[in-house]
Amino acid sequence: MKRTIFAVAAALALAVAIAPARAQSPKPAPAPAPALTAERVLDRYVEVTGGRDAYAKHKSIAIKGTIEVLKFGVTGTMETYSVAPNRLSATIVLSNYGTTRQVYDGTHAWSSDPLNGTRELSGTELATIKRQAAFNADVNWRELWKSAELVGTQNVGDRPANVVKLTPKDGEGNPQTNFYDAETGLLVRTETVVDTPAATLPVVVLFSDYRPVGGIKIPFVSEQQLPTVTLKAVSTEVTFDTKIDEAVFAKPQ
Repeated sequence: MKRTIFAVAAALALAVAIAPARAQSPKPAPAPAPALTAERVLDRYVEVTGGRDAYAKHKSIAIKGTIEVLKFGVTGTMETYSVAPNRLSATIVLSNYGTTRQVYDGTHAWSSDPLNGTRELSGTELATIKRQAAFNADVNWRELWKSAELVGTQNVGDRPANVVKLTPKDGEGNPQTNFYDAETGLLVRTETVVDTPAATLPVVVLFSDYRPVGGIKIPFVSEQQLPTVTLKAVSTEVTFDTKIDEAVFAKPQ
C-alpha cells in the first residue's frame, strides 16, 4: 500500500514539476475534421432519426392523414401501408375527384385513378415504385441506388442544407436530389423528375414537423409541389407493426 501511495505521490510531483514546461510548448494542431461526403450525410440521417437498431425492430408501418390541394379548396384523406421487405399501398381520396391508388405487391405494380382507370406499371414506373416500396430504404440506400454524390450546400428557406444527388441503377428512372439540414441532419426537401404516360413532371417535396414514433423520427407534414398544383399531406396517425389487411396490396378494381 505504501509503495502504491508513494508511486502516486511521485507521479503527481513529477506532473506538477513539468507542467510549466508543457505549458510553454506549442500546442499541437487539432486533427482536421473528417471530410463531408454523401455517405456521411445519408448515414447521419439514419442516426439522427433513430439509428439502425430502431429501424430494424419494425416490419410494417401504417400512416393515415389528411390531404389538401392548396389554393383550390379541395380536401381529402390519405392512407399508406408498407410491409417488409417490399410491399406498398398508397390511397388518396379527394372530394369532387375520387380515389387514386398505387400498389406494389412485391412483384407487380398498379396505378388507379378516375381519369385513367387501372393500369399495370412497367419500365421506369415499375422500377421507381419498387424502390419506394423497399422497407427501411433510408437505411439500405447503398443497395437501392447506383451512386450517391455530395453536390454542395444550398439554402432551404433560410437554413443551409447539404445536397446529395442519388443516381438510380440503369433503366430504373431519374436521379433524385435530397437536401439535408446542415445542423439537424434531417431530410427537408427532395427533387426529381417523374415519367408518366401523359407527361414528364418535375416534382419537389418538402418535409417538416418531425416527431418520434416507435423510436424513429418521422416527418408528419409533406408538401408535394407539381408544376400546376401543390398537395399538402398531414399525418394524423402513424403506427408500426400493426396487422395490415392483405386486401390493400391487391390489384385495384
